[in-house]
Amino acid sequence: MGEFRRAVAACPHERGLRLELARALFMAQRLEEARKFAEQVLADHPRNVTALLLRANALYLQGEEADAVATFQRVIEIDPKNEEAVYALGRVYYQQNRFEPAVANLANLLMKRGENEKAFQLASEAAVRNPASARNFYLTGKALARLEKPDLAVKWLKQSTELDPTYPEPRYLLGQTLLKLGKKEEAQREFQAFEEVRAKPRPRR
Repeated sequence: MGEFRRAVAACPHERGLRLELARALFMAQRLEEARKFAEQVLADHPRNVTALLLRANALYLQGEEADAVATFQRVIEIDPKNEEAVYALGRVYYQQNRFEPAVANLANLLMKRGENEKAFQLASEAAVRNPASARNFYLTGKALARLEKPDLAVKWLKQSTELDPTYPEPRYLLGQTLLKLGKKEEAQREFQAFEEVRAKPRPRR
């Protein structure tokens, strides 16, 4: 460890050395120090996934779950296929007894990775567990649309719009899906409803 520190001191701008030191400190359970070195890298390279993961894992083990979740989410924004971040985020939600949000968020992440069949299974399970959630029905319909099953997608998306008429995303996707089925008039009605809903402010989902 001392050799690492001397090398970093001699080359203060060497990103690789700082990451290696952060990793070594993390393995030694010196979490606060590991996090600080990871954050030094991020100060100059805010999209460095390795540094973000080190920071997120250190935060999680230090009990700072909110910041850890935000950092894992940042990793996924940069690299949607990052399995470590996806798994870690699901683990945090599960341990917080937030099963339904965990499943719905994981389904959304799986779609970003192109794993639409798995996303459908998770989203539909969430919809069964919480049939009052418009988002669960939307995500299920979205997965079905990506699986090229427009007839089924329409049913789930319509249910989403009925559960929450002010939710814009399912209306837009419903319009697109209806167009694929050749139902132009219905599609136009959904697009018009989407524009009307989108013009009204609503809390971020």
